Amino acid sequence: MNSKYFKICITLILLIASSIGAADRLKLEHSDRFEVVNKTDHYVTYVTGNVHFITKTGDIYCDSARWVKGQDVQLNGRVHIDDAKYNLKSDSAFYNISTGEFLALGQHVSLWSYKDSLFAVGTHAYYSEIDSTFYMEHRPTMYINYPDTLAMYEVVGDRIDYSSANKTAEAYGEVNISSNEFSSQSGCAKMNGDGSQLDLYDKPSMTHKESVISGELISIYIDKNLVDYIDVLDSAQGNFKEPLDSSSVFYDESILKGKRIFIDFVDGDISTILCYGQAYSWYYPSSKGTGQTQENVVSGDTIKFFVEKEELQKIHIIGGSQGTYMSGKDKMVDSALVQIVDTIDYRSDFIEYNVRDSLIELKKSANVKSGNVVLDAHIIDFDTRNNIIEAFSADVEADTIVNPNLLSTQIQPNVIPVILKDGDDEILGDYLLYSIDTEKGRIIQSKTDYTDGLYYGKKLFREQKEVYYVNEGRYTTCNATEPHFHFKSTTMKMIEGKKLIAKPVVFYIHKIPVLALPFYVFPLEKGRHSGFLPFTFGKFERGERYVRNVGYYWAASDYFDVKGAFDYYEQRRTINMNGRVNFKKIYVLDGFVDGNYTQETRYSSTVAQEFTDPRWTLQGAYNHTFSPTFSLRASGSFQSDPSYYTDYSQNLEERLNRSVKSHVSISKRFENNISLSAQVNHTVNLDTETRIDDLPNMSVSFPTIYPFGSGSKNEQGRLEQKFYNKFSLRYNPSLINYSYRTRAVDFIDSTYSFDTLTIDTTMFIDSTLLSDTSYYRTRKRYTKIQHNPSLNLPSVQLGSYLNVVPSVSYSETWFKLYETDQSINAGIDAGETYRTYSYRAGVSANTKLYGTIYPRIFGIEGIRHVLTPTVGYSYTPDIQRHPEIRKYAGGGASSIKSRSMNFNLNQLFQAKISKDDIEKVVQLLSINSSFSYNFEAAEKPLSDMNTTINATGLPYISSVSASMRHSFYNPDTDEQQFLSPYLESFSVRTSLNLAGNQFFFDDPASNAIPLGADSPDALNQSYQTQNADINANRGWSFSANYSYSESGRGANWSKSSFITFALRFNLTQNTRVSYNQHYNIEKNLTISNSINIVRKIHCWTGSIYWVPRGSNRGFGFTLYVTQLPEIKVDNNYDSFTTQSLNR
Repeated sequence: MNSKYFKICITLILLIASSIGAADRLKLEHSDRFEVVNKTDHYVTYVTGNVHFITKTGDIYCDSARWVKGQDVQLNGRVHIDDAKYNLKSDSAFYNISTGEFLALGQHVSLWSYKDSLFAVGTHAYYSEIDSTFYMEHRPTMYINYPDTLAMYEVVGDRIDYSSANKTAEAYGEVNISSNEFSSQSGCAKMNGDGSQLDLYDKPSMTHKESVISGELISIYIDKNLVDYIDVLDSAQGNFKEPLDSSSVFYDESILKGKRIFIDFVDGDISTILCYGQAYSWYYPSSKGTGQTQENVVSGDTIKFFVEKEELQKIHIIGGSQGTYMSGKDKMVDSALVQIVDTIDYRSDFIEYNVRDSLIELKKSANVKSGNVVLDAHIIDFDTRNNIIEAFSADVEADTIVNPNLLSTQIQPNVIPVILKDGDDEILGDYLLYSIDTEKGRIIQSKTDYTDGLYYGKKLFREQKEVYYVNEGRYTTCNATEPHFHFKSTTMKMIEGKKLIAKPVVFYIHKIPVLALPFYVFPLEKGRHSGFLPFTFGKFERGERYVRNVGYYWAASDYFDVKGAFDYYEQRRTINMNGRVNFKKIYVLDGFVDGNYTQETRYSSTVAQEFTDPRWTLQGAYNHTFSPTFSLRASGSFQSDPSYYTDYSQNLEERLNRSVKSHVSISKRFENNISLSAQVNHTVNLDTETRIDDLPNMSVSFPTIYPFGSGSKNEQGRLEQKFYNKFSLRYNPSLINYSYRTRAVDFIDSTYSFDTLTIDTTMFIDSTLLSDTSYYRTRKRYTKIQHNPSLNLPSVQLGSYLNVVPSVSYSETWFKLYETDQSINAGIDAGETYRTYSYRAGVSANTKLYGTIYPRIFGIEGIRHVLTPTVGYSYTPDIQRHPEIRKYAGGGASSIKSRSMNFNLNQLFQAKISKDDIEKVVQLLSINSSFSYNFEAAEKPLSDMNTTINATGLPYISSVSASMRHSFYNPDTDEQQFLSPYLESFSVRTSLNLAGNQFFFDDPASNAIPLGADSPDALNQSYQTQNADINANRGWSFSANYSYSESGRGANWSKSSFITFALRFNLTQNTRVSYNQHYNIEKNLTISNSINIVRKIHCWTGSIYWVPRGSNRGFGFTLYVTQLPEIKVDNNYDSFTTQSLNR
């Protein structure tokens, strides 16, 4: 027996043994070709041509196969598995015989599971015979309830899994599902086997007819092949379209958003839609081709849609309900079609929108707003079709009426009234009917809050847009339930924004009539408008009575206005007339002209005669922007004598000012960033009679020049520079034309002998030696041109730590002096032109050193100390050209030879603080010290060392700053003591600010009182402002500022110490107290202090102000009706005996 025959026998034996072992799983029924190959530990059978296998439950067909009996089989070419449970077709398949698993591949892979009514098509499929599970990849399509076309679902995804045991199917990756009822898109989907529930995840959306639903999770429940209900969770949104007719040309569209949406279906059609959690709805009725648009936006805790026969019937909004209704109409404007949109906002506890009747009903705490008009009521019905609003108040229960005879019971509307607000105006009533289109309406039992006043009436009619009629009307500014005073009239006509005409008028205090007039006109104009000025009465400190600001204000146009008034002072019999004109055109020009003219009568006891002296002031300003590159600014102030404002002004700044200034400037910017500016200044010192004129001063600014280019931009558009690109040159010359003149004193000693000489009230007896004084004008004038070109050199980085900065500068001055008495006395030749110059070069080096500790206590994560030492060297040559010229002309370019080293050390302490997981860096302390050493100085080459200290970040203390100056030389011996410098001067300043919500008394609901005026006279002028700000502040506050300094030694030693503090608080609920004081601690002297007390008594306000010290010392008292300050008791008195007017 040869070896070949032996091998064949062995192979046949193995084949028979394997066939017997796996006969129950797979059996080769037929193939055109058969080959067996021995593979080390097993045999592989290759069969080709019409291959047919038989399994226990079906047949397998293919073109070829690789078969390892008992293990697996690889099927290739037109693979068809026809099993009793399923049918599989593919280009190739791998079948694991032992586990019963199939993996099918090909351009067309199909799997039909008969038992599960599933049919899937794709390019890659896996199937397990044991647990009846399969999955397909590479964008397969699966049909559920196959082949029933009425109940079938088509599922398309990147991967589809199915488990027969759990009766669930899952799809992933851009999943699309469609059926006769709906279609959906999602990133993931899960459906049970019978198709009764479908869950969509990962940005899912579902389309049902013309409606689209989306959210984070969509659950669809199906009963009898029809959608039963849909549950949408998280970021739920629904877009619903309802066709108006069978043609489906026009639609009503609704959008619903909320945390959760629940949709209920009846017979496959939407019945109700419920939205929970911050629900929003947008409703867009169809325009039906009319060009008229409507939009209704609502929101609330819960929104419920009621749908019948695919038409939205009504909407309920519950809890925090609010909405906006917008309607637009096409209108021809300037031959162009423009849509005009009207907007109405509304809110209430409950809103019902009846879509069919176009009616919005608001119930409980209802509010409607259209433009500046606001309506509040218990119930509001808004007919959107006819633009009619109807409002109802809440019914008044009989047991809530305290006394039917009270005035408040007779005139006030119901407890929950209808309130109509138009801007700042308010009308209250029991019932309102109003047409938006005609702007007409009526209110029953009205109460109106308009322009700081209250108007009551039995009936109020709006005949025109700005005209109201009131029957049986009452007017008051008292908002008490039972008004303390009021005006009553049988007929009132109110022209909005202008006036209220009433006839007849009776003034009542409570129910008692006090005054009657046949008619009266109440002004209602707001803001800037013509009218008489509020005048004041009072007293100066010296005891003189006066009346001030009697006049008229004329608002001539939007561009200018005029004010004219006069003051009268009784004791001096002086009349002061003043006027002011303001003008302004926005973005172009503005300015004013202000003047005073006074006829002052005085009596001279010397000559026993009266004199009338005219005195005057004139101020003005004018600003004009001719173009974006050219502008003009001018201002001027002139007065007849030095003491005008001291005698007549109560403004402390005006009284202390002793200079009168005028100024004109122009500014022009040319192309290439060249700009020119010029100024003309005129200043007069009222005390020394010195006049300084700049006629004119000019400066030119040229653009920066980069000799080697400024660099280039990279791809990101950022400028990149080389070392040489940082060289730059700037040149900005300036011109000064200076003129100065003043009054000089010349003393002439003479001896006069006489028996008796009377000069005014002084009598000299016998012979007296007198010193006669004469005055003359002295003057100085020169022109100076300053050249200061600057060359900026780039810094050099040495290593990673040292930064070297070179510098060079040059300055040159040209002088032209004019011949005056001062130039002659100085011996200066005014016919010459002079030139001086100087230059300087230097270099400095600096670095930064860091030190950090990490305490990690009390919220402090770290403390960092940053040291920045700087050392510099500079050289300046000795250039002293024309010293007498520079002294005469106020300086110029020059230099004294100097070779100096400059030393500077900056220390910065920072803290990183962590609180509530938020970190921030706080600047704690900075210390800067600097001094220099001059190598050219023969004596004391070391300069003084100056140190500044600043501390921030301290609680309640806004800032602490200190400065010190030390000398390195002994003040007695001038010996150098570098290590123990001598302190020459020291100063420190600090401020403290404290505030709180409560002090003596502070009710959160109370009205706070302002600080008030700053003098007794200003109190009268500011009572209206006080009332306007009376609710501005609450709580208490305390601020203090302290400063201390000392310098010098011995006889030249000086020290100062000052503290200023202010305290304000609410003494009672309606009483505000403020106190201010400035105190000199060193001299134990109060420089100034003031006390102000303001008390509000419902509709009345009283104020007491006391200034114990200063030129405005005195006290004042005012009591007035808060909203009608003309009704007042006013008095001001000085705090000491009247002084002589002849002082």
